[in-house]
Amino acid sequence: MARRQTVVTAFSMTLIALSLTGCGGGGSDDSAPPPVQQVTVNAPQNVQAVAQDGEISISWGGDSTAEAYDIYLASDLELDYENYSTYDNAIRLMDATSPTVYTPSDISPLYRVVVVAKRASQESAHEQLITVAPRYTDQGETVLDHQTNLVWKKCAIGQVYDEAQNTCVNDPALLSHRETQTYINDYEQEFRLPTQAELITLVHCDSGKPAFFLTDTEMQCEDTTQDASLYTTLFSGTIFTQISGYRSSTIYDRSQGVDVYTRVEFGRLGGRSNIQGSEPAPTPVRLVKK
Repeated sequence: MARRQTVVTAFSMTLIALSLTGCGGGGSDDSAPPPVQQVTVNAPQNVQAVAQDGEISISWGGDSTAEAYDIYLASDLELDYENYSTYDNAIRLMDATSPTVYTPSDISPLYRVVVVAKRASQESAHEQLITVAPRYTDQGETVLDHQTNLVWKKCAIGQVYDEAQNTCVNDPALLSHRETQTYINDYEQEFRLPTQAELITLVHCDSGKPAFFLTDTEMQCEDTTQDASLYTTLFSGTIFTQISGYRSSTIYDRSQGVDVYTRVEFGRLGGRSNIQGSEPAPTPVRLVKK
C-alpha cells in the first residue's frame, strides 16, 4: 500500500511540473523580441571641393549608416556647421547627393566646406578642413582668375610644370627686366609681365586679414601663419618668399636714365608693393595674359 501511494504521488508531481512548464510558469519567455541595436552614423569620407568656372563641385564617399547628407559652406576662417548662419556667405544645402554643384554669388573669397552625414537625430561630420577658391579654375599649366579675368602661368620662369603631379619643380629664375623681355619674346609671346595692380591680386592671406585675396597695392597680409602668401593649392612648388618680391611691369621711377620697377612680396606678410629695384636687378617673374 505504501509503495502504491509513493508512485501516485510521484506521478502527480510530474503532471504539475509539466503543467507549469507549459504555462510558462517560472521560465523565460522565448518569444520576446531582442533589444534593438542603434546604428552609429559614420562621417563622410574622401570629401573634396573643386572649383571650376565659378562653381564649386563637392563630392564624398558614404555608406549605409547614413540616411542623408547636408552640405555647409561659408567664407570665413572657421565653420561650425551647428552655427553656420553666423558666418559670412553661409549656406546649408539639405539632403544633398554626391557630387553636388553650388554656384556662390560671391566668388572672391575662400570658402570652407563641411559635409554632414545624418541618421534620425544623429549627425557626423568629416574631420579634415576643406577649403576652395571659386575665383580660380585650374587649367593645367595656367590658372584662370574669374575675378580679374587674368590667366596666370602656374609656374614662375625657370620652373617646369610636372603634369603628373600638377605642380612646379625647380627654383624660380632671377632675371633682369631685359632678360625677362627676351624670354617672353623667345618662349611666351602670348604672355607678359603683370602690372603692380595685377600682381597684388595674386596675394593670398590665410588669416583673411585684411582679405583672403588682396585687391589694392596699399594692402598687406596681417596676422598670418603662412610661409608664402600665395594660394599654394594651385600655385605649388617653390615660392620665392624673400622680401625683394616678384617683378612687375610698373615703373616707379625713370630719372637719370635708370628705370626703377616695383615688385610685390609673396612672403609671410605678402602684399608689400612699395618695393623698388633699379635695373639690372635679378628678380623672380610670374607671367600673365588677359
